Amino acid sequence: HAGNEIHDAGWRHAKPYIQIAEDLTGAAEQAAEKCAPPPPSPAPIKLTLSADALFRFDKSAPGDLLIKGREELDAMADKLRSGYAHVTGLTVIGHTDRLGSKTYNQKLSESRAHTVKAYLQERGVQVPIKSEGRGMSEQIVACEGIQPRQALIDCLQPNRRVEVVVQQNGQQ
Repeated sequence: HAGNEIHDAGWRHAKPYIQIAEDLTGAAEQAAEKCAPPPPSPAPIKLTLSADALFRFDKSAPGDLLIKGREELDAMADKLRSGYAHVTGLTVIGHTDRLGSKTYNQKLSESRAHTVKAYLQERGVQVPIKSEGRGMSEQIVACEGIQPRQALIDCLQPNRRVEVVVQQNGQQ
């Protein structure tokens, strides 16, 4: 008897439940439209450190970190551990000036970024950190026609830098 009934009735018995589900879905969609959109994720924060304050000129090894550079990195590590809410990752980017070959500057910028990454990790920064070098590809100042060499080196100083880009999630 039950088999015959399902054969004859089919899904007609489910029709009221389908209508209830459609009504509830419509109400949920209307309620969702009234909700505020989620806050956008905060823009990454870029912290720039002068390579001349971090390292001896043309150097990049941990032993080449200057006292002032170590102090700046220690302060940055403290701030990254406790000063920023919801840090999800860091990207450390090394830059050089245009003096020297492209290959040499690329390697120097990568080495400086890696040294800063390792230093921050040693100081307890535990978020994922990527390091990369951009060599002389993103110059800030050109300093064309400046002589003598020391004046040119001084003029190009803003190009020698390490940037730390802080990514955060949208929670506050």
